Amino acid sequence: KSFQDDTSLQEVCDKLVTRWLQWNDEEPCPFSAGDIADLCPSQMEEFCAILLEKTPLPVTKLKKMNEIYNMNAIKNSEIKYRWVMRVYFCNTNGACNLRVEFRFILGL
Repeated sequence: KSFQDDTSLQEVCDKLVTRWLQWNDEEPCPFSAGDIADLCPSQMEEFCAILLEKTPLPVTKLKKMNEIYNMNAIKNSEIKYRWVMRVYFCNTNGACNLRVEFRFILGL
């Protein structure tokens, strides 16, 4: 399946990003690893690309996303690139440790 053939692939990504954007990180976390378990690599790329286009997420949400989805361990370079860029463009000082961690992972 491709995004041109079936818009439901895109819709899954859009809905997941919307949930992250709308979640109040002072409330219990409603996310689990199952959220992305059935996503194909193209959908994970799209999920990260949409995140990159949106208003920067607070570092607390990025850390929680990494904790739940283990984003640092993803080997796919397209997904990794988008994830690293999302963290890099986080506008808070709390993202500094994440940035250093990602630079280490990338060997920079």
